[in-house]
Order: sequence, then structure tokens, then C-alpha cells
Amino acid sequence: MAAHGWSAYPAALAGALVAAMGVSPVTPSRAEPAPRSPCNPAPSDIRGAIATVEQYYSDHGRYPGAPMSGDNSRGDTPVVALGAGTFVLSRGTRLYYVPHPPGYRIFATNAGYWYAYDSARGGSVRAVSRPAGAEVC
Repeated sequence: MAAHGWSAYPAALAGALVAAMGVSPVTPSRAEPAPRSPCNPAPSDIRGAIATVEQYYSDHGRYPGAPMSGDNSRGDTPVVALGAGTFVLSRGTRLYYVPHPPGYRIFATNAGYWYAYDSARGGSVRAVSRPAGAEVC
């Protein structure tokens, strides 16, 4: 009986030490790598466009009324005009701005991944499936 108690004691002690140290009890040989999201510049490009649109709103009291798009998929046209302002698109990004009263929507794609922002919903830029077309953005 004592031998049984001793075999459980080191395991319990080791578990308590691991918990106290805040270390995962999984050994590196058994650990699986965490899934990684692609390093995609499109969400950052959308945030740049949002800042430009919101500056336009501050200056004019309304959002830009015309749809627009920017295409830097070849890397040769990084500066995009939106309203009275401009912003820079990363190499490989295509971006679409669509008025959607009372606000707007912005979609962007890079490396086959699509992202969107809807001003009516607010919040963060989110990953989405490919829209059917810019008019439904």
C-alpha cells in the first residue's frame, strides 16, 4: 500500500509545481504547434481607409457618396484617393469602398483572403468569404 502511495505522490507534487510556475504540463515532444493566421496586410489597409473616410466625415458632415476601388495587386499604385484624402495600399491589396447609408462598407483582399468592415456594425475588421461583387459589399 505504501508503494502505491509513493508513486502517486511525485506525480501530484510535479503537477502542483507545474501549476505554481504557470508552465504547461505538456512536454515539447507532445505539444502541437498553434495554428497561425496568415500575415495579411489587407486588414491594416482597411483600417487606413476607415481613417480616411472618417476624416472626410469630420470635414464634410457626410461620408463619400461614390463607390471607389483601389488596386495595388501589382505593387505599382500604392496611393489611393478616397473623398478628399488619400491612403496607402500594401502591395497585393485590392480594396473596395461602397456607400451603404447611413454609413459605408469596405472590403479588401490580398493573397486570396477577404476582409470587411461595416460602419453600421462597427467593431473590428473581420475575415469574410469572397463577396459576389463590389455592389454587394
